[in-house]
Amino acid sequence: MRTLILVFAFIICFPCLVQANTCSISSSGMAFIYLTDNPSPTDSTGTITTVCDNGTSHTVSLSTGNSGSYTSRTMTAPGGGTLSYQIYQNAGRTAKAGDGTGGSVTRSIVGSATATIYGRIPALQNAIPGSYSDTLVVTISF
Repeated sequence: MRTLILVFAFIICFPCLVQANTCSISSSGMAFIYLTDNPSPTDSTGTITTVCDNGTSHTVSLSTGNSGSYTSRTMTAPGGGTLSYQIYQNAGRTAKAGDGTGGSVTRSIVGSATATIYGRIPALQNAIPGSYSDTLVVTISF
């Protein structure tokens, strides 16, 4: 029997508008449709956009979310279910997006840029049906 699980990974900008050096940051969330019997991982993408005047150099980092670890991020469902996932900086999904600790990497940018972030839910997890979510904080430092 196939089970359909809708999953949303929300990314919150903190702070979404940075007044110093006239920089701002925005992001789009990721949506996954995960089937428990699919033998392949489920992938999704989102974006993080930073706009800084005068070519300001800055670093973008992501939090761990609910899991508290970059090793394996975890989405949760209201009924208590969990679903492991990861956010990466590259399409090959080898560089975990984070704050530079725990095997994660940050992104350094000069001026303005829109960066794609890549999400993946590993296949064949024993998850209960439901809606799963996690909240990540995006931080811009300059």
